[in-house]
Amino acid sequence: MYEGMYGSARGLGFFAILMTVIITPIAGIISIFIEAAILYIIYKILGGTGSYEGTVRFISYATAVLVLSWIPIVGWIAGIYGIYLYIVGGMHVHDVSMARSVIAVLLPTLLIILLMVIFMAWLFAFSGLSLFGFFSTGVIFL
Repeated sequence: MYEGMYGSARGLGFFAILMTVIITPIAGIISIFIEAAILYIIYKILGGTGSYEGTVRFISYATAVLVLSWIPIVGWIAGIYGIYLYIVGGMHVHDVSMARSVIAVLLPTLLIILLMVIFMAWLFAFSGLSLFGFFSTGVIFL
């Protein structure tokens, strides 16, 4: 009679866990190949000579340290070490300088941040809101 806080959806718990266990590794593998394609193109633009297979290999090695990311302080250290492994791995696989490897590794992140800033500026420009939450025109266009 009483279905609890989650209603009748609580019976889907096992199914949700099962699907997560199946989908998460598949999505992780697919994301490694997509990330490798993006980095391979960036390294080629920067003059790299490595192969796509080598890019997939060093990304796989570098992301292995993320197994430790769930530990509070060790996770931060492992994340920084993972970025270092990306830089050094790309430097060796694609035979580029460390500066070019840093650019190749950090460029996708900087582009995403830039796109987020542009989107937020667009959102503020067309929403009628000022930066501090006050209504600039009294009308909100969402």
